[in-house]
Amino acid sequence: MFASAYSLHAQIMSLLLVATPILILSAIGNGLLRRRFSSEALPPVPMFPGATFPNIFDWLYTGFFITATIFGTVVTVMNPPTGEITVGTMVTNLLLQVCIYLPFVIRFGLLPAPPRRKLRPGSAALLLLLTLLGIIVPFHILELLGFFRWLTELTGCPELQDIVVMFRDGNTELRLVIAAAAVIVAPVCEEIVYRGFVYNILKRYSSRVVAIFLSALLFSVIHGSLAQTLPLLVFGAVQCILYDKARSLWLPMAFHAVYNALMLILILILPV
Repeated sequence: MFASAYSLHAQIMSLLLVATPILILSAIGNGLLRRRFSSEALPPVPMFPGATFPNIFDWLYTGFFITATIFGTVVTVMNPPTGEITVGTMVTNLLLQVCIYLPFVIRFGLLPAPPRRKLRPGSAALLLLLTLLGIIVPFHILELLGFFRWLTELTGCPELQDIVVMFRDGNTELRLVIAAAAVIVAPVCEEIVYRGFVYNILKRYSSRVVAIFLSALLFSVIHGSLAQTLPLLVFGAVQCILYDKARSLWLPMAFHAVYNALMLILILILPV
């Protein structure tokens, strides 16, 4: 009955959405057990020297956020919204997201900032450009090879995210709201949550490689698009590396904003 009621895309995405927090809890549990039953101490989080991180708020609110977001995404994947999305609905959803993200933003702002690694503007710009090319070029090659079309035909997943379709087909007001969400709200809020909190918590209880992979996996599956899971997984991993390199979220935030802005421009000028 399950197989007949839902598409293969919905089933795969639901499994990924359920498996990801289980993997995260397993990694954290392994770190706690390692500390409990051996003399190996867990490393501190170098991004927040002298601070208690994660504290009880970090645990509870991050857990609540992941649970609520996973549940909401599963519901959306299983029952895709129908009907036209209005500007009012988009603004309401955007304000709701800001309210959910706001405690993370406040908490992160109160944490002590480590000394930033000085990157010259030219070096930072070159790093962002090379990173951008390193993400876009391989996936355009996959697009030319027909990988995403094949995945769509196999699983029934949409090739484009709903938000992309709304931006492409929407009126000016709707496009402005989506652009504000993609270029301003998402880079700030998502980087604080997925890199500032999830990545740092995982790095506290597991290796850097595991932390990068699991935080990037969570970031990718939360978007609810099987066709975009691999690109977003790579994007999330790159963001963690940029964060570690700069020891500041400003660089990944800037890259996130530039990347989303470029994607929106391409949607307008290229047929998709």
